[in-house]
Amino acid sequence: MTIFSSNSCRPDFGCGYQWWPMDGHECEFSAIGVYNQFVYVNAAHNAVIVELSTSPNYGRTNDETSYREYETASLLRAIAGVV
Repeated sequence: MTIFSSNSCRPDFGCGYQWWPMDGHECEFSAIGVYNQFVYVNAAHNAVIVELSTSPNYGRTNDETSYREYETASLLRAIAGVV
């Protein structure tokens, strides 16, 4: 069994115990809900951001425009860098 830790960051969106290490210079993690809600953690900036809103089109197509995880991750990173 592999233990998931902050040292196991992988490029792109990996997964471990429903937490997703994200590509970046710092270790960042997110949990993504069934309708694209996010919990985003950036330890380097001491930031935790929660997005509770949902996308009405989430999961209706295989198109990235339905999911928007990369756009959401970019927005949350920008917010964490400012706070």
